[in-house]
Amino acid sequence: MYLYVSHVDRKTGNYSRDYITFIVTNDVQKKGLIVNSKRSYAVMLILCFFLGTLGIHRFYAGKAGTGILMLLTGGGFLIWWIIDFIVVILGAFKDKEGYFIRPG
Repeated sequence: MYLYVSHVDRKTGNYSRDYITFIVTNDVQKKGLIVNSKRSYAVMLILCFFLGTLGIHRFYAGKAGTGILMLLTGGGFLIWWIIDFIVVILGAFKDKEGYFIRPG
């Protein structure tokens, strides 16, 4: 991933732009940089809408434990499924690694 950085040299007063390459980790995301998941938003939305009461969208996001709970409770008696569906639509659903599953 590349980070675009601009700065002014204090000695010369010249303005410069640089690209810095770095490895994205959860620590970087916690410091305010938003990194999207590699999982598809469209697939997540479709799975949540059609198979959400079975928790299939949570398995897709890598959250097998809560996927099993949704499977056993019928999507948390539909309440959990509705909440998850709204969170997915808003692009605020996170995968197992903590990255947002968002469009684009």
